[in-house]
Amino acid sequence: MTQTKARGSATGREGRRRRALQREKSVAARPIDRPVRSNPATKLEKLVGGVRTLFGERGVDQLLRILERIVPRGLFHIDVFFVTELYRPVELARRPRGFTVREARSDDLAELLRLFRREPKLFKKRLEAGHIAFACEVKGKLIGMSWMNMGREHEEAEKFCRFLMLPDAVWGYDLFILPEWQISPAAVAMLYFAFDHARKQGRARVYGFASRHNMASLKTHLNFGHEKILKVLVVNVLGLRVHRLRPVNGSDGVETRISFFSTPRIDLAPVSRKLPA
Repeated sequence: MTQTKARGSATGREGRRRRALQREKSVAARPIDRPVRSNPATKLEKLVGGVRTLFGERGVDQLLRILERIVPRGLFHIDVFFVTELYRPVELARRPRGFTVREARSDDLAELLRLFRREPKLFKKRLEAGHIAFACEVKGKLIGMSWMNMGREHEEAEKFCRFLMLPDAVWGYDLFILPEWQISPAAVAMLYFAFDHARKQGRARVYGFASRHNMASLKTHLNFGHEKILKVLVVNVLGLRVHRLRPVNGSDGVETRISFFSTPRIDLAPVSRKLPA
């Protein structure tokens, strides 16, 4: 009986020794590296996706719009938008008629400010930066406006980011038509004029952007020939800003930019169409 007990004790000690050696080997084989940290942008994206699944696409969009009206954009903002690129417009049987689109004159600006409820300092800042304003009129009455940035860099202040454009590109933005003319082809007439103006200046492409919840604007641009090249999730909470960049045209890689009270610059060259020489 004593021998049996001693044998059992030895067996137990041997088992404990083996387990200790296995633990030491597993610890030694484990690579020494920084601890893996979860990506906050991925968590936010999953959270937004889960909320959309729970409440539905339209319900979430309405909730976000209500929040943005209550909470200042500088404190809270979340949106998904697409950067688009136009190289060749869709061929139409004929261009829209009855609309006169031209570069806006100095005497147009006051009326455009009134019609579209813009701040005078905003127009002043754009003009000082060399941006061009276009006006659309019908029988002498202004019904629409749009803007074009001919520089190398374009800032979308409401989305807390800047875009570095290719040298052969311009950025078309802030296209607005009076509500009573929105079912007309006035927007198409303005897009044609902007594209022709860019080509006359030796530029081959026009960039733009449209928010995912502004389906009317997105559809108008896509029907005209714009292609989505970059999907961006932007989140701003008390100055902490996250930009999740996902190429649309098949390019590899999803990039996350995290900043605090700063405006990251996004290079569009990697996602832009390669044009023939």
